[in-house]
Amino acid sequence: MKHKFIFFAVLLTVLAIPYNALAEYDFSAVAPTGQTLYYTIINSNEVSVTYPSSNYSLPYSGFSEPTGNLSIPSTVTDGGTTYSITSIGDYAFSQCYGLTSVSIPNSVTSISEGAFYRNNLTSLTIPNSVISIGNVLHPKSWMLNVINCVFFDKIHTILHGICA
Repeated sequence: MKHKFIFFAVLLTVLAIPYNALAEYDFSAVAPTGQTLYYTIINSNEVSVTYPSSNYSLPYSGFSEPTGNLSIPSTVTDGGTTYSITSIGDYAFSQCYGLTSVSIPNSVTSISEGAFYRNNLTSLTIPNSVISIGNVLHPKSWMLNVINCVFFDKIHTILHGICA
């Protein structure tokens, strides 16, 4: 009987942890276009836009999900420190179905795995500054109609052939 009580006490404790307790970001800030973005500090002057949770199966559960037209800023300030936004992390905008367009600043040099996986983007602007890109898109899981790949001359096979 005592073991069952301990088991249920532990189970209730785990279930009581809110989803945002699984946070995997250092700070958040509101973008100029009004959406809350989450950031991971890379070093003393650089950050990455990140997915807010360590649990990718719970898309933005308990967090503010970006929607509409998003313009990612080139810099962000937290605690008096201004950081350059140099990357978009794994699954940063995964399953953001209300997100319709994203404009990425020239400060970004890399976009990681699944950054725009499963969403309804109709426009994505990727600047020439991007020199590293992961498997960002999945052509059967979202409906991107327009993509502006100004770095096409640098990267020939990209985004499952969308820009090729």
